[in-house]
Amino acid sequence: MSAPTGGGRDLADPGRYGHWTEMTLRYSDQDPMGHVNNAAYLVYLEASRVMFLRQFLDLGDESVDTVLARITVDFLRETSFPGTLQVGACLLSLGTKSVTSGYGVFRDEQCLATAEAVNVFFDTTSRSSTLPAPAVRAALEAALARAD
Repeated sequence: MSAPTGGGRDLADPGRYGHWTEMTLRYSDQDPMGHVNNAAYLVYLEASRVMFLRQFLDLGDESVDTVLARITVDFLRETSFPGTLQVGACLLSLGTKSVTSGYGVFRDEQCLATAEAVNVFFDTTSRSSTLPAPAVRAALEAALARAD
């Protein structure tokens, strides 16, 4: 299988990530085949995504959050309990009301999975999509510029 790409860059390359979240594997993450189940990866990715995007969202109005609109995951290798994983996160693109981020799940410097997620900025009061605050947009744009 060829290396998954996000924004034209290899998401399986740990060098592309500036934000990392460590996850401890749980015994309950395994399935009857004895490896970590694919559904558990979505939990690891969610934890990383929330921590990663929070650094930007904290710059704006607390009534604006993000909601996950789409996520794609490419599973590259299996792993099993016990152990720890490192989930790398990076920005891929910024839309008018959305942000796309990329992720790599690593163990012992081997990439186990990659993912791309699209989050939409969401006003928790009106319950509808919204523009990000100017400070949030500026911080995201600056982070994207550094990534290029």
